[in-house]
Amino acid sequence: MIIRHDGALKDAQILSRAGARMRVAIEGCEDTVELGLKDGQWYWEEAGLVSLEFLSAAEIPMMISEAAGRRLGPGHQRVATV
Repeated sequence: MIIRHDGALKDAQILSRAGARMRVAIEGCEDTVELGLKDGQWYWEEAGLVSLEFLSAAEIPMMISEAAGRRLGPGHQRVATV
């Protein structure tokens, strides 16, 4: 997912979610971050209001394919795709 705040975009991974709390690992942050949901909006204590962006269902197969191609490395070919 992408976290957007103050014009900055950061890649992030959801680690857990319970009710109005979500713990995430954010690119460039040494520690995990807890986001809180208040009045339908997510907040990060250090950055204030944040927006969360997720890949669309159409983008996921393309990204998996691209990632698999990078793992195979040069000179290797994919025989079958899922």
